Amino acid sequence: PSHRAQIAAQLIELLDSASGIDLSDENPQLTFLELGFDSLLLTQVAMSLKKKFGIDVGFRTLLEDLSNLDRLTDHVSSVVAPATAAWCCAGL
Repeated sequence: PSHRAQIAAQLIELLDSASGIDLSDENPQLTFLELGFDSLLLTQVAMSLKKKFGIDVGFRTLLEDLSNLDRLTDHVSSVVAPATAAWCCAGL
């Protein structure tokens, strides 16, 4: 799979784990708010992104600029090197 596809799969797993919602069949263009994510959940997601990928994304950014899975995937795949993505999620 492509680097972006690997990142998307990792993000779906991260978001599924944080929310308890199976996002695999959801439209990746739906905003996190439309999916039912609140500010507390988005704060937890931001912390998980820092822990898993080593990137800082605030919950406000998840509400505004990176407000859906497609945008978040584009951002993470642009700042996380392919080797890093493979290393952080070798268990997938």
